[in-house]
Amino acid sequence: IDDPPVLLYAKGNVESLNGENMVAVVGTREPSREGKEAGLKAGRVLAGAEATVVSGLAHGCDESAHVGCLDEDGTGVAVLADGLDMVYPEENEWIAKDLLHCEGCLVSEYPPGVDPNRSFFVERDRIQSGLSDGVLVIETTADGGTMHTVRSAEHQKRPVACIVPSEGIR
Repeated sequence: IDDPPVLLYAKGNVESLNGENMVAVVGTREPSREGKEAGLKAGRVLAGAEATVVSGLAHGCDESAHVGCLDEDGTGVAVLADGLDMVYPEENEWIAKDLLHCEGCLVSEYPPGVDPNRSFFVERDRIQSGLSDGVLVIETTADGGTMHTVRSAEHQKRPVACIVPSEGIR
């Protein structure tokens, strides 16, 4: 990517960062019921196809995708917006532990001891798309934070796909 981190901290199986089929699965932190189900299904399908699921471990679509991936014993990479000595949100610490148990990896451009900061989430998004061969958007609004990842993917010339909800486009 044009603006790579100076250093990338990793915890877990760093070989998972070299997967041949890496897909970032992203979306809103407050998905609809359909969005949660779509995230779970996307994670399961990708894991079943031996793709590595890359996401930010945030509430909502990110966590759904990782849980779906773990349901199929798939490999996942979580890109954190803080140091690797903590997981934010802490309610998703179990997901991080399970990702590590399933040969996945946690990565961050921030050293241990650094707490999450609002701007770090935007910076994290470029890494999610940069590590991936493509980006799958589960659910978002036109002005949602997910669009940072979409813009990064477009700039990095990564394909972007989205799920169209059955009740229409939001």
